Amino acid sequence: MDRILMVKFMKMLCRVWLGGIFFFMLVLPVAAASLLEGIELAENPARIALRFDRDVQWRVFQTGPRELVVALAGASVARDLARSGSALPVVQRIVYKRTADGDATLIVETGPAIRSVETRWRGGVRILEIYLYPEVQQVHKVPRGSLEQRRRVDTALREVKPADPEADRVAVARDRAKSIRVESLQEEKSPLDLDGYGGIDTLLDAVLASPCGGGVHVRVAVRNIREGMCGQGLDTLAQGLMDGCGDVFDYLSAWCDFDSVLRPVEQLALARNLVSLAMKNPGSDYLPWAYAMLGVLYHRMGNDPVGMGYFELLREKEPEFAGMPEILLNLGRMYMRIQRLDEAEPLLRDLVASYGDTVFAQDARMELGRLLFERKRYFDTLKMLETLLHETPDRIFKDKDLLLLVGNSHFHTGSYAKAIESLTRAYNDFPDMAERSLVLTRIADSYAFLEEKDKAKKLYEFVRELFPGSDGFVISSIRLAELLEDREKKDELFEMVIRDYPDHPLARLALMRLAESRYEAGEYSASVNLIRRLLVADPRALRRGALDLMGRSLEALFDEFLSVGLYPEVIRRYEMEKGPLYEMEKPELHAQVGRAFLEGHLYPQAVNHYRRAEMLFGGAAVPPEIRFRYGVAAKGAGDGEMALAQLTLFLRAVPGDPLRSSLALGHIGDIRLETGELDAALKAYQDAASLAETAENKVVFLFSAAKILREKGQRQKEAEILERALAFSDLESQDSPDLHFTILRSLGEARVAQGKYAEASGAYGKAEAIPGIAVADRNAVRFRLAEVLERTGDTVDARRLYEFLIEDADPLWGSMARERLAGMRIENKLLDS
Repeated sequence: MDRILMVKFMKMLCRVWLGGIFFFMLVLPVAAASLLEGIELAENPARIALRFDRDVQWRVFQTGPRELVVALAGASVARDLARSGSALPVVQRIVYKRTADGDATLIVETGPAIRSVETRWRGGVRILEIYLYPEVQQVHKVPRGSLEQRRRVDTALREVKPADPEADRVAVARDRAKSIRVESLQEEKSPLDLDGYGGIDTLLDAVLASPCGGGVHVRVAVRNIREGMCGQGLDTLAQGLMDGCGDVFDYLSAWCDFDSVLRPVEQLALARNLVSLAMKNPGSDYLPWAYAMLGVLYHRMGNDPVGMGYFELLREKEPEFAGMPEILLNLGRMYMRIQRLDEAEPLLRDLVASYGDTVFAQDARMELGRLLFERKRYFDTLKMLETLLHETPDRIFKDKDLLLLVGNSHFHTGSYAKAIESLTRAYNDFPDMAERSLVLTRIADSYAFLEEKDKAKKLYEFVRELFPGSDGFVISSIRLAELLEDREKKDELFEMVIRDYPDHPLARLALMRLAESRYEAGEYSASVNLIRRLLVADPRALRRGALDLMGRSLEALFDEFLSVGLYPEVIRRYEMEKGPLYEMEKPELHAQVGRAFLEGHLYPQAVNHYRRAEMLFGGAAVPPEIRFRYGVAAKGAGDGEMALAQLTLFLRAVPGDPLRSSLALGHIGDIRLETGELDAALKAYQDAASLAETAENKVVFLFSAAKILREKGQRQKEAEILERALAFSDLESQDSPDLHFTILRSLGEARVAQGKYAEASGAYGKAEAIPGIAVADRNAVRFRLAEVLERTGDTVDARRLYEFLIEDADPLWGSMARERLAGMRIENKLLDS
């Protein structure tokens, strides 16, 4: 109990001592400090005018819908602060806070929610004007009749007095001035100081609260150590240390070293000393502080695993340790440094929840903001940092990382105007920060997203001029190129980044953008070459987008080649880009390559690509033309079953396309014929002929059907089909003379088989008269014509044809003609005898 009373006494004494110092600071004038001399309030619109005796560094930001913070760096409030006017009902209360660093903060509480805030600094008179615009409330209108009735009733009840406008105005102003509560402008205490409040330095408090802390020498020594006079404090302690308090000297000596050592060698020596101290007296009340200092020392030396071990040991063995807030903060930071964010977040949140009244909770909120930002939880980041700003509004003047996190979080959440505001503050208030070029570039990006292209371009150009060779220079060059409409200037910037900064990560993006530019210009081959170069330089860089662009470029390039019949070029380019082409899994590309192989009569290769294209389409419908060519390729490769399956699917997909349906039926007829299914083949050919729109196709399909009828011995139907084919052939002047000749020859043979020699003679005669036919084929028809003439009794013409064949010296038909002439002579002699 005595120890508790002593602690309370010391705390009270400290408050009195600190209060005296604070009063003394108020009395003495501070050089270059600004003084808030007066506050004037006005309405319509609500206005707060702050009058200073000199220029002041200020920031105004909204921390909630009904709260506004005015941060004044190095400023104080005059004792005889002048107040006038009223801004009711908007401004309800103004609270004054002063921090330990000498900064002033005004917290303005409003009645309605504030929609927007405008600020204006009038330098000539040193007045900061703040305009508050509340949200517009929906007003329910009262019927005019009710208003008139109410006005008449009010007039009847109210005593009419002479009007005095000036008196009314003064009275209203007086009433409004009185409506601001007297306590609305007050001074609050600053946040608690760092020393002795949740940190490892609670060791000093523990010493004072221990049985050894009652001695005068101990109290004086602790006070000296707090004031940074460790040598004097330890000397005092050594002169009057009580019996049994040897570990107090050891731990305070270790604390002084802990607070001052910087070099790794010294830090390692101190760590060994602390380990020895812990082993020497494992039951010491100060052992937790030894573990805490060891954890921090190893963290400083870069050996986080060992440091984390000591901290975790403290959490397990001493959960009520007075310095636990600092331990949690350090442990959370260490987990963040090794990217174990899942373990860092609960530690930091526990610190905020359990020790929210400590200054370490403020740093924990900052670290949580960083962690949430890294996890791309930008709204949570803003919520955390806005709480921090509300608790420590002056931090905005000292912590550039806070402004950068807030600005970048606003950027990622689409609040580009707020991002510009925070990032501009960071750029202007912290001229020595290393990443200024990046901050300015991000501001330009925000303007670009706000569609303020001209501002964005000017800022990008300013970055390129002011920070040559920096990361911001490279990024701004690419962003500027993306905004330019002149393709040549755009490409020049991309090429500059690729050429001058080949090792910069964004050189890959420049390659990508240049490839896109080439694609948009129709230079598909150049686009493909650039993407290949990108994938070679860094196979993982922008891979998905690069492969997509390469696929689109190859598809357009293959279309160009196929449209002009350059099938070998498609195959050659496919062999060059085979690896990426398979990875991008675009079915259209494989279908194009399959068509190139099909046109080159390389049917197995074509089938492989069409099969892969069908697989890549998955559940989507395969385009009918791909089905058709797949079937043709399978037919050429000898896979009749696959060909029939694809052609059947094609026919189902295009029932109203007679041209392509007739071609598919023709291929089906060929397959059925090859497998010996004559009836099915005959039907397919006949259906194909009926659907065919050109006479040439009709002739081909009818002739194929006629051959089946001939094989089946149906010579009459064969002749009829051939007659139909001849009718279409006569109508088409561009028909091949060979096909016309073959039909006539087949018709003659069919008539001969029927015994219709006169009709056969006519067919053979027409065939023999067609010019341009091969000699062997013509001689065969002449011989058959001579035979038919011989049978019809026209021996004169028959003999003439036989003699012509003999004179032509045809080895086959000439010898047969000679035999026939010899036979005719023998027959004549027999008849004469």
